[in-house]
Amino acid sequence: MSVKRRIWPALVFAILGLIAALWVSVDEGPKHEEGQAWESFSSQDIRSISLTNARYKVKFTPLSISYGWIEYLENGKDKEPQVLLAGPKGKDLWFDLSPLWATKVMGDASRLKLSEYGLENDVQLFTVELNNNKNLVYRVGQRGFQSSDFFTLDMQKNAVFLWNRETISLLERAPARLAVESPTFLDPAALNKIVLIYKEKIRAIVRQSKDWREGQRSVYPEEPLFKWMERVSKLKIEGYRKAGSPAGEELFRLDLEGDNAFALRFYFDAGAKVYLISFGDDKPQLILDEKSFSPLYDEFRAGTLFPKI
Repeated sequence: MSVKRRIWPALVFAILGLIAALWVSVDEGPKHEEGQAWESFSSQDIRSISLTNARYKVKFTPLSISYGWIEYLENGKDKEPQVLLAGPKGKDLWFDLSPLWATKVMGDASRLKLSEYGLENDVQLFTVELNNNKNLVYRVGQRGFQSSDFFTLDMQKNAVFLWNRETISLLERAPARLAVESPTFLDPAALNKIVLIYKEKIRAIVRQSKDWREGQRSVYPEEPLFKWMERVSKLKIEGYRKAGSPAGEELFRLDLEGDNAFALRFYFDAGAKVYLISFGDDKPQLILDEKSFSPLYDEFRAGTLFPKI
């Protein structure tokens, strides 16, 4: 074989590799075209984030990477905060905070006239509460000149920067943009492990690569439990109850793992004639309508979800 014939295949592969590398670098390029990372937070480090101004107070407390609790109080309208479950768009908040992005840095606050940026008073505050009991507070001012981003004073660094608007926009309209209408976290498509506990019966189904297994047994997509959970995940959330021990009888438990992990308990409150999904006594409960869930629970009790157990 000639030298040329040996070189050409290597050259072709090298060129193709270069093209692929360039494609990846473009496809996975930086999210922001200009500016700099100002501060970065891990979702595991954050206890809550909140935004307060004269019109409303909104607080987001994460349950997982995709889900969390919204507390939304509109001043002059709501006596108590609305409590809503957010997700899976709750993940967008962490994307916007990882890192917190400055599209432009204005500089040391002591050298600036803060009134020109709407930062002379605590009219609007954004607070990050960390699990180490440390609070990071940012004073949010007016929108930038020829920009939709916000001038922001970092109270820790005493510096002013122009903050990307996405986090503020999400929190301002949190009930509409983040709240879920159904318990979508029950959909098996997003899960890697399902543990169902009903009286003395236990089922543990684990995804291994693309396949599901229960012990040594293969579990297939048409598995009745999967279909049942998928149907429940589409039911409408009728409302919420405050954190505390759920009223009524505990029916069964579901431990779920995937991008999110939940330890759920299902209850029936006979007095109110509603079903409840509890995330724990320290968290609010979801309310499911009796008429919509009762047929599914009757199917559950019939034993079709527990083959040979």
